[in-house]
Amino acid sequence: MSRDTTEIPITYDGVVVTKRRVDFVVWNDSDELLLEVKAKSAILPEDIEQCLLYLHQGGYRLCLLVNFGEKPLGIRRLVHTPQEDDEGRERVS
Repeated sequence: MSRDTTEIPITYDGVVVTKRRVDFVVWNDSDELLLEVKAKSAILPEDIEQCLLYLHQGGYRLCLLVNFGEKPLGIRRLVHTPQEDDEGRERVS
């Protein structure tokens, strides 16, 4: 299943400063992933930073960045692995 244009709140010091829209959220019974699509001649560092921001702020674990402008097709897989405290809870940075 999937849904498009999911809003992810971007927070600073616990205050929502803006919301950003990820292109697609794809999920099955056990997991979700973000799918961000581009149509550029190359994937730029800003595109990777955008996906990492979505992963961290949205609490997601996996993002596929797909660029249809590259030949062959440009694909980057980004994984967010939050650090956990001693009791197994995610630490907020």
